[in-house]
Amino acid sequence: MKSLLIVSVTGMGDSLWATPAIRSVKKTFPDVSIDLLINEPWIPLFENNPNVNAVFSYQKKWYLQWKTIFKLRGRKFDYVLVFHANKDFARVQRYIDYGEIWGLQNFSWIPADCQVLIDGPVHAIQKRLQLIEKIGGKADGSHMDLILGEEAKKEVLRFLEKI
Repeated sequence: MKSLLIVSVTGMGDSLWATPAIRSVKKTFPDVSIDLLINEPWIPLFENNPNVNAVFSYQKKWYLQWKTIFKLRGRKFDYVLVFHANKDFARVQRYIDYGEIWGLQNFSWIPADCQVLIDGPVHAIQKRLQLIEKIGGKADGSHMDLILGEEAKKEVLRFLEKI
């Protein structure tokens, strides 16, 4: 495996819950290039993550999705892993060049045999870890990674000093 696109285009928690799976994939396949597609406000939470090669901004509005499509064009992914998305992601998905797409949700644009549907009281982190096992990844714990840049660390310290 050479390249992977992870899609988590909903809430901040959904995106952060991807970090154990991202770390696990990188440990299993150290040479894989991992790109991440997330909502724009969450980009600072991932831009310093050493397990992620590139972070792309997702736009939900159809007329802004062309920006995302153009940024992803020319990239070839062995796998697209849809950790969490809304049905509107299908508009972008059809323009991505990939080998296989796997997901945790029951969308018509994900082949039925590539849907990892988990019912019951299973945390979303565990669901993501089960999904990466389908492509050969090995889970490396469920703790989340939050890697801040120097400016963000200073902001946090200023905030903590105030309170």
